[in-house]
Amino acid sequence: MRTAMAASVTLVAGLASPCLANGPSSTIAGGYAHAVAITQSGEATGWGYDELGQLWFPEGETPARVAASGQVTVWLLADGSALATGEFDDGTKPPTNTDFVDVATAGGIALGLRANGTLYWWGRFGSIPGSPPAGTYLKIAGAGSAFSFIRTDGSLAAWGTNFMGALDVPPGNDYVALGGGPVA
Repeated sequence: MRTAMAASVTLVAGLASPCLANGPSSTIAGGYAHAVAITQSGEATGWGYDELGQLWFPEGETPARVAASGQVTVWLLADGSALATGEFDDGTKPPTNTDFVDVATAGGIALGLRANGTLYWWGRFGSIPGSPPAGTYLKIAGAGSAFSFIRTDGSLAAWGTNFMGALDVPPGNDYVALGGGPVA
């Protein structure tokens, strides 16, 4: 059963956001025609287009982070598990383990960053070619049909389609923030 979510949210500048062990959480994200957020009181809310269920969030769960892209929403729950809603027509689900520290989505694929720096992905396979580059990561972000990563050595990596240079990451190993905020 789906639960209706609030039609709007008020964000107050300067108030603390929900946090995980690795730093401040993302409290707002936008997809193709929907937006989702985590309120200061720790509740999930969303508005906009919901035909595919991308605004759904289960009662009794506590959100810690949220990512959205296209018609997909990916929630990181407070226990470290992940929940993806919206355009997942192939029936794939996230693993049942609870060691995620970050989530991202792009091109109908959900991506979870595990506490040990490894990645797990699920969703519409084939919408993004291949698989993420090998390595361990500190931060992940997704948009359109590409993902970006900060590796544990501070360098950048990318995976997806190279539309408008999305995979052409700059050199260097001193990166500390990517999309959703600083690396803790």
